[in-house]
Amino acid sequence: MQVAHAEDSTQINSVRGKEREFKTLLIGEDGALDNFRLYFVRQRGAVDIPRHKHNFDQIRMCLEGGKQNFGKDKWIAPGEIAYFPEGTPYGPEQSDAERLSITLQFGGASRNGFVSSARLQQAMDEMKGFGIFEKGIFKRIGQLAPGEKRNQDSYEAIWEHVNKRKLVYPKPRYGEPILIKPDNFDWESAVEQPGFSQKNLCSFSERSLQFSVAKLEPGMRGRQPARGGIQIGFVLQGAGAVNGQALRKYSAFSGREEFALGSDQGMEVLLIGLPVFAEQAMQQTLVAAE
Repeated sequence: MQVAHAEDSTQINSVRGKEREFKTLLIGEDGALDNFRLYFVRQRGAVDIPRHKHNFDQIRMCLEGGKQNFGKDKWIAPGEIAYFPEGTPYGPEQSDAERLSITLQFGGASRNGFVSSARLQQAMDEMKGFGIFEKGIFKRIGQLAPGEKRNQDSYEAIWEHVNKRKLVYPKPRYGEPILIKPDNFDWESAVEQPGFSQKNLCSFSERSLQFSVAKLEPGMRGRQPARGGIQIGFVLQGAGAVNGQALRKYSAFSGREEFALGSDQGMEVLLIGLPVFAEQAMQQTLVAAE
């Protein structure tokens, strides 16, 4: 299990311009189908990102400040979550605000995985020898090789540089990004776990991607069962502990095991169950059996 706190987050470079500051909180296993990166995004000023899509899944949650734009007349308000499925276009993103949000990017159901922050940064450094990154676009300079584009989406160009092949986007499972309003869901309590309740927000795709919010009343305890894949938690309010390790507001944790949660003052936690891939679930079962 990993546990990290907001003050532990480390700044990374952006492929989308200098108007936003990115700080990584948690990362997964490089090369794994369910590799992921959870990071803070702080926007100060105008952002103008062209319409694009990814070959991985992404969610965003606005925490503080102004709304976050993700298309014409489409906004994420503080407390809301947007899910951006792999292969589904979104944008353009155009806003001028000060806000703090979190973004989680991870390998989606199509099994394309997710390029790690370290490998992405290495590729950006390598690519500066033959182009520049500007407002989400990689602009090549000099003579083009056969089939190359002069201007290309930054992530697409980086992915192709890393993998040495053309990026083929998965067919979209969903027509548009999905905006989720957790405040409008009801809390559901379990009789066997008094003082521990959840909002089950949604489940997506054949790989069982799941979002929920859990709440512990002051002085109470609760258990979040293992599910065969990675679960990620992010503390929205309050403080407490997970499997004996301290948590506070904007702390995060991840793992494949059961989570024992407790709080003396009360706590709310966003929980994300990443896509479950059969071979990884089987491997985890065998390890547990040993």
